[in-house]
Amino acid sequence: MKYIISKELEAQGRLYHSAPLEKSECEYFHTQVLPCLTPVSDQRYIQSFSIFKETHARWSYVLCEDKLYQCVLWPPGLIVLEFSPEGKIRAAAFNSLRPDHNASDEAWDDYDETTDPQYNLVFEAWDATYDDWAYRQNHFSPASPEELALQHRCLRHIDRLVQQVEALHQVNPDSFIPFCKQNIQTWCDRFLASIGQAS
Repeated sequence: MKYIISKELEAQGRLYHSAPLEKSECEYFHTQVLPCLTPVSDQRYIQSFSIFKETHARWSYVLCEDKLYQCVLWPPGLIVLEFSPEGKIRAAAFNSLRPDHNASDEAWDDYDETTDPQYNLVFEAWDATYDDWAYRQNHFSPASPEELALQHRCLRHIDRLVQQVEALHQVNPDSFIPFCKQNIQTWCDRFLASIGQAS
């Protein structure tokens, strides 16, 4: 499993870089995330998850076997989208592992974001994108041609959907993003209820 980011380094320009995930994040991904993924239609993606990059959400890309995953820190905690070379989309949502504001002091004392796999799945890549120290600390290096080719194949279908997303946004520029946010919340509520994790 590899993170993949786009980063500009001095004297190299903007290139793609990758880094292996830590063991704890790999275990969380394989045991908690992958078994829960469920199919999502193109229409559902267009009218909900497509807006993540237009918000202040923190997210990352992860390559795993022959698929690309977008991990997004978003209420209620973590949302993961799976993109395949065949153009299929799957998704899953998970309640945050971070204590809520009403949690006891003991719960907060026991919480450490550096060992939170949801946090790390996003911020090990996000921080490396903007911070050279994090880039080195998290063992990033230029992505291989094979990694770049896989990312391209997995995003090819999503790139084709962008035109539809932009068209809907132009028709309703003020309401499209709030509409998508509400659809994300509704989908997450139903999904969590279906796996017995309703908040």
